[in-house]
Amino acid sequence: MYTPVKDELVATQAWILDDGFQITRYHYGPFGTSSVELESDAIKLMFVRDRLGGRVFAELAPLGEKLWSLDLVIEAITGVCPFIEDPHLPETASLLRENLPRLKQALGPDWPQTKRQVQKLSEERLRPFLAKKPKPIEPYDPTITIYTLWISLALAALLIVCWLLRISFK
Repeated sequence: MYTPVKDELVATQAWILDDGFQITRYHYGPFGTSSVELESDAIKLMFVRDRLGGRVFAELAPLGEKLWSLDLVIEAITGVCPFIEDPHLPETASLLRENLPRLKQALGPDWPQTKRQVQKLSEERLRPFLAKKPKPIEPYDPTITIYTLWISLALAALLIVCWLLRISFK
C-alpha cells in the first residue's frame, strides 16, 4: 500500500502550499487509490494516485471550470507534450513547478485561448478511437437458416440411405 497522496504532498512538496495553494478535499480509498484537491485564488489543482503502481497524475483548471490533465494543458501552452517516464508525486510535482508561471498565465488571463487549444488537443487525441466504426451487424435472414436446415436434413437422409443400402448388400 502507498502513503495517501495528501500526506506525501504535505511531507515532500510543501512548496505547493507555500505558493498559495490550500488543501480543500482529500480522499483515500480502501484499495490504495487516493487524491488531494487544492485551490489557490484562481486555480484548482488535483493530484490522483492510482492503486496499481502508485502513479500520480495531476489535473488543473481555473476555479469553476472542468479539470484537464496537466500534460494536456502544458502541451496546449508550449506546443510540446511533456513525458514523465515514472509519474510518481515528485516527478509530477516537478513538472508542475517548472511550468507554474506559464500555467498561472494560461489558466488566468489567457484562459479563453488556452481552453480552445486544450479542447482541440483533446479532440485530436480522441479522434483515432472515435473514427473506427464497428462493422454493422447484418440483419437476420430466416431464409438462410431454413435453407441450411433443409440441406442438413437432405445430407443426413442421404447418409442414412447409403448406410442402409450398404447393410442390405451383405
